[in-house]
Amino acid sequence: MKGKLIAARNYLFSFFWYLLYSKKYKRYVHSIGISDLRPTRVKFWNQKAIFFKGVYQKREVFIKCYKNQEKIGREIQLAKVIGSSSNDHLCNLLLHDVSPFGVTLCSSMLNASTLTEFSRKITEDELFYVSKQFYDILIYLRDRKIVHCDIRPDNIMIDNNLNVTLIDFEFSIALSISEFKKHYEYTLERLVNLGGEYKFSSLIWDDAYSFNEILKELSNKSKIDLNLMNAEYVRKIQDMIGEFVYAH
Repeated sequence: MKGKLIAARNYLFSFFWYLLYSKKYKRYVHSIGISDLRPTRVKFWNQKAIFFKGVYQKREVFIKCYKNQEKIGREIQLAKVIGSSSNDHLCNLLLHDVSPFGVTLCSSMLNASTLTEFSRKITEDELFYVSKQFYDILIYLRDRKIVHCDIRPDNIMIDNNLNVTLIDFEFSIALSISEFKKHYEYTLERLVNLGGEYKFSSLIWDDAYSFNEILKELSNKSKIDLNLMNAEYVRKIQDMIGEFVYAH
């Protein structure tokens, strides 16, 4: 029942938002170079956000419009720290702009689904390929002193060729930057939920631990014994557990 009420609320909010602002917002995004704007979904967390698809610099893009500038400002700044355009496994932020509508973020459109939605079994070679990508992501984040803090299947995109992209850095910690050394003032309940069942403990985040838990889940679903396969990168990820941790 609660899910249906949330869905109804989201639908009503999106309906009235589009009714009141869609024409003006289309004119605004056109002025910053985005065309063919179309709605995709509405998301409610601690702030309202509208999600669109569109075209920017002749490529299809994913667009988010946030009303809360302070919170989304974290994601923008972290995107700059991450330098995601130089890594194939992190979503590339192409454009951000502030307007009376809020903060508009434009990123590459991924032709992929979340790992949660990924249902088919995988082979040992495919699991090896996925684990190597997980390891590459961990090395990239570690070198920049970043803890993602919310690594779970919902935040991992995977395409038909099993190429992986890590998304949603809103809750990440960047230990190299003073203003990102701790979480934004989210509620305790929200922090406890970060990472779901894939984190080390309720208020301790270890990205290597989370990736390892996801790999164990994938191997179990596909009935693969990690002890019998070439698990080079699985072992490397396991060796990184406890190496780079954030505790609230």
